[in-house]
Amino acid sequence: MAARFAFGALRDQARAGSLAPLFRGLVRTPSRRVAGTVQAGPATTLREQLAGVPEAERDALVLELVRGTVAEVLGHASAEAVRPDRPLKELGVRLAVGGRGP
Repeated sequence: MAARFAFGALRDQARAGSLAPLFRGLVRTPSRRVAGTVQAGPATTLREQLAGVPEAERDALVLELVRGTVAEVLGHASAEAVRPDRPLKELGVRLAVGGRGP
């Protein structure tokens, strides 16, 4: 399905912090850095995050990152809404491989 987007409006929403999670991958906005601070979040790579925790805690870190991302994409308030024992399909996620759905 083709769609037209007003990318200027999407960028404005991204800068204001009001862009819906679904559209965040469509626009890029420059990150603002404050001198003397460490930027957390997307600017920190997964490799860097994993290197900063003991090996025994890495699986839990990855699980929380995935739960948080899924919760954000689905519009939930927190990662707690995404139970790790439930299949994504039960949460309403439909994956299409090769452009064809079930």
